Amino acid sequence: MYLTAVVPAAGKGKRVGCQLNKPFFLLEGKPLLAYSLLTLEESSLVNDIILVVEESKILEARRLVRKYRISKVKEIVAGGKSRQDSVASGLRRIGPLCELVLIHDGARPFLTEELIRRTTLAAKRYKAAAPGFPISDTIKEVRSSSFIKSTIKNRESFWAVQTPQAFRAKIIQKAYFRAKKDHFLGTDSASLVEGIGVPVRIIKGDPYNIKITTKNDLLLAKALLKIKGSGLNI
Repeated sequence: MYLTAVVPAAGKGKRVGCQLNKPFFLLEGKPLLAYSLLTLEESSLVNDIILVVEESKILEARRLVRKYRISKVKEIVAGGKSRQDSVASGLRRIGPLCELVLIHDGARPFLTEELIRRTTLAAKRYKAAAPGFPISDTIKEVRSSSFIKSTIKNRESFWAVQTPQAFRAKIIQKAYFRAKKDHFLGTDSASLVEGIGVPVRIIKGDPYNIKITTKNDLLLAKALLKIKGSGLNI
């Protein structure tokens, strides 16, 4: 099946504390965004890539794509005010041959071919799929006053979800169209698909597929890269 990857990478990086847009922050000498793009470039399952960045960073994104020879990027488009708007901008550019859409955060540098493969296979079978992990910590509902309101007893049914998330093209397009029409803002693409009544298959994610959001995430990412560089398995 023809697969297009949509990579939203218009994040500001305010919580990371850098002046650059987060996707262009250097992680061990390489832009954060380049890591996931190179994995998608090398994947035998991905046919093309639509990259979504802040409008003022389109030229910089083009230079990055040229420098790292990422030939599968067919378009670089301007993102919107929210991640949801940015993904929608990317979805509007997918071609008529596209049957599956893979949506992956540009701020998750440790994407692997194995995770792409498992997510894609699940989407082929179930129409919509997302990787994640059951939450093992105790979950508390907290009031605005910062006092605990309640404890979630049945935490076995709660999962922390990652990207990439994969969907049949017509389904994810319909989900984003409906969300815009209904003024619904979801927390991820899967929540929009759930909103049109399509069940999303959850699969086992990758514990090292972290999203870079804070300074501590950057420190962890640097440590993971050093471990990888040493040849040790993680």
